[in-house]
Amino acid sequence: MLVSFDHMSSFLNFHYDFTETNIFYGVIYLFCLSERLLVSGSSRSISASVGEDVTLNCSVDSHITLQDIEQVSWKKTDEDEEIQVLLYQDNEILPEASDQRYSDRVEFFRDEIPKFNFSLRLKSVRTEDKGVYMCEVLAGGLSANTTVELERLGFSVSHIMVLILCVSASGSALLLCCLIYCRSLHKGFFGQQTYNHQFNLGSSVVLPCHVDECLLKKNLKVEWRRKDTKTLVHLYEDGESRAQQDYQDRAHFFTDQIQHGNFSLRLDDLRAEDAGEYTCNIYSDLSTVTRTAETSLVPQFKVKGSSGNKTVPLGGSVVLLCQVDKSLLENSLKVEWRRADSETLVHLYEDGESRPKKQHKDYQHRAQFITEKIKDGNFSLRLDKLRAEDAGKYTCKVYSEQDCVHSADAELEILRFAVKCSRHTLAPLGSSVVLPSYGDKSLPVEGLRVDWRKGYTTVHLYEDGQANTPQQDYQDRACFFTDEFQSGNFSLRLDDLRAEDAGEYTCRVYSNQRPVFSAKTNLVPRLLDPVFRLHMSLVFCPNVLMLLAVCPWGVSEGQCFTAD
Repeated sequence: MLVSFDHMSSFLNFHYDFTETNIFYGVIYLFCLSERLLVSGSSRSISASVGEDVTLNCSVDSHITLQDIEQVSWKKTDEDEEIQVLLYQDNEILPEASDQRYSDRVEFFRDEIPKFNFSLRLKSVRTEDKGVYMCEVLAGGLSANTTVELERLGFSVSHIMVLILCVSASGSALLLCCLIYCRSLHKGFFGQQTYNHQFNLGSSVVLPCHVDECLLKKNLKVEWRRKDTKTLVHLYEDGESRAQQDYQDRAHFFTDQIQHGNFSLRLDDLRAEDAGEYTCNIYSDLSTVTRTAETSLVPQFKVKGSSGNKTVPLGGSVVLLCQVDKSLLENSLKVEWRRADSETLVHLYEDGESRPKKQHKDYQHRAQFITEKIKDGNFSLRLDKLRAEDAGKYTCKVYSEQDCVHSADAELEILRFAVKCSRHTLAPLGSSVVLPSYGDKSLPVEGLRVDWRKGYTTVHLYEDGQANTPQQDYQDRACFFTDEFQSGNFSLRLDDLRAEDAGEYTCRVYSNQRPVFSAKTNLVPRLLDPVFRLHMSLVFCPNVLMLLAVCPWGVSEGQCFTAD
């Protein structure tokens, strides 16, 4: 069959025009479809408390048919993964495609799907639901999406109101407590003492302890004990005082002052082993609660024979000297530091290095050589974090080929004590309090001046053999124990305590116009312990219980989320 060239050309032109037309209309169709595939999300923020439901909005342009929509998927897009929340595909909702975390908690609004509304209902919101959610729509091979972020807002209005009520109740409780305190008739003072004086070995020191005079008739029992060993030092019971054997003739009460509630302990002939904490325990039928006063004798150390008067406090560091001839360093040396009394190994140098693992456990991390000076033959021992039991004699022995070629002795002695008061008895308003001030030696009455002041105000003054009270506020209320001056007792008794007596008091003692020592006592106002505890329990317990109940509820139930 023969076809002319003109016929063939006409056929090809027709086919080309038809194909071009189809492509043109297809492009126009897709363009129109893409223009009409618009997906929009929520236009306003939606909030919900934990446990409630939230709706994440997603709608499609209604100019396309429902059959054109191939798939609608809701996903939670975290940084490292996408979690399938709910899927609509081939005109069906597929809840089985949801991640287990969203099982039975998500759904479409079925009645709204024909209206192209694919909003998602998320039920029983949890804290881990926080994140970004994407609604993605596929239609005609094209896709469009919208995102919504679920953000934590905090507490809901109801939770905030409850918390405000709790805070308000606590504030009211605090205010009520202040009013109770200000108007309470059961207030008193703590006396906090500070000594600007140190007591030498062999001298005397007074450990303060005072009780209210009203307790003296209530089967009072007073014990002075060592806190570290529980050793009984002195006892007052059944109206009599008794010193224990170890402190016989060294520990005394001020017998004539017991009638005024003064149970301060005078400890004579101070020894190195007296270092430590002492507790005054007071028992009375009036109260089952033990009242206590604690005083510490804090040792001040010095290396015996060292030049100068510098002392080292408890917890400080000292250097015990041991120097050998540098010529001995050519041989293999062994250097031992030991306690002379017990042969306890304090530190060891052997085979060219220190051996800390061989030293006694009491000196581990505390005793060491000065490494950079060993090359000069200096094997001095540095002892850190000094303890009271470190006092004693030490021996440095240097061995070369098992022969002792050098030895040196050093003694760490307790030179004196500082007194530190850490806990104090309480004196009620209207009662008497003794502001302690004790010297370690007696002073001649001639030329003696004792000046007690509160700030710049003179409270009581002893001068030229006479005591007087310049200030009217303290007239007939402040008095000395003048018969105790010769034994170093310069304490001040302040009667009929008043609220305005609070503050710092300073005692300065002079002999022939030369300052001898000073002591300070700070009267700090406070409610009596039983009354204070009762007020606190009545005021705060209900509020604290309510707050403890509300806070877990607010944290677990009150976290809010918003859908933007």
